[in-house]
Amino acid sequence: MRVGDEVLAALEGQLQRRRCAVVHAGGHHVDVLRAVAQTVEVGQHEGAVEGVGELAAAARDKLASVPECVVIEGDFVGDTRLFRSLVGEHGAEILAFSGSLNTLDEADALAVLDRAWEALRGVRGGQLVFNFLSDRGAREGENTGPARRFGAARMVAWAFERTPMVRVRSDYWHGHDATVWMGRGGR
Repeated sequence: MRVGDEVLAALEGQLQRRRCAVVHAGGHHVDVLRAVAQTVEVGQHEGAVEGVGELAAAARDKLASVPECVVIEGDFVGDTRLFRSLVGEHGAEILAFSGSLNTLDEADALAVLDRAWEALRGVRGGQLVFNFLSDRGAREGENTGPARRFGAARMVAWAFERTPMVRVRSDYWHGHDATVWMGRGGR
């Protein structure tokens, strides 16, 4: 399984006639956006948010052949209005985080997810998808570098506190990672 495949798997069957914003598309995460663009019907616009200028430029270069994909340079942690803008001005119905939460501490990641979920409040059928390094897959002596592990039970509880429509996967990469999908209901 490639990085980002778990996010695509969580979105399986959810993307037709939907607009998706992938948060943090730099480097290899651009592949997630390209795959999303290939999954949705022609004419839909998909967006990516990248906070590092050089990575945003690299993402634009990689996506030059996919005109329906737009890369927006933005700070999804510091800009508290970004998600409202993605939903209100760009029409995003799905906000997907693929690896972008890993360098935050758990409390900051949950604050970001709270803002993203709130931005989707008025979107019928709005969806939030995110993955994280799960504490259930920690290996003794493991060095995750700048990435941090989150409490899987706390992250899943956070999701269920907001909606009963939750899917959780951690059966890939030997539990190293976990993916949560949340739905707002309706279509």
